[in-house]
Amino acid sequence: MESESSIELVRWPYEDEAWHVEIRATDGQYCAEQEFYTYPSDLVQLASRLRAFPAHRGAEVIFEAGSKDPKWAHWVFLRAFLVDAAGHAAMTVDVGNNGDEFRTRAARFTIECDVASLNRLGEQLGQWVEESGAALRCRLYSS
Repeated sequence: MESESSIELVRWPYEDEAWHVEIRATDGQYCAEQEFYTYPSDLVQLASRLRAFPAHRGAEVIFEAGSKDPKWAHWVFLRAFLVDAAGHAAMTVDVGNNGDEFRTRAARFTIECDVASLNRLGEQLGQWVEESGAALRCRLYSS
């Protein structure tokens, strides 16, 4: 099992307007993976909001793809938020896929990290989208 927290994104090599992406997130003890579809512009917006995080004390950054509604195949929900005024933050990861009783999977956990890690994730995510790289891995540090 890994001993560090991180978010990893891998773009599958398809030439569609919407990207086929896989997210892998770990808090160092628990790990979850989920594939999903998103537009590059949605990822650019997420990157921009993470780079500027936090805009104010109650700030949060939300990213959603898909839905828990059974008519959808999958969901990815990310929420970055401020824990305290000392620069402690967190990223909630809620992912899963809908299917029948034997194929439905879901995971939800929160990764503690510092604000600078979320800002760095935003910077790296923006570069990753611009360069259309195959993989992005960003460690989330906690102070």
